[in-house]
Amino acid sequence: LSLAYFYRRFTVQKLSEQGIRNIGPAIVTLAEAESLDAHANAVRLRLVELTTIEG
Repeated sequence: LSLAYFYRRFTVQKLSEQGIRNIGPAIVTLAEAESLDAHANAVRLRLVELTTIEG
């Protein structure tokens, strides 16, 4: 047993604007299927924001 046993490990991912456009709808679908409503809404808002910026 060592100190490393008690550390929490996190994976961080970053999407480009094109990446969120490409897989955003799939993320929303998956989040809804898993009842992660806040996650689905966050991605929806980002997609709307990208659409609004494009004009």
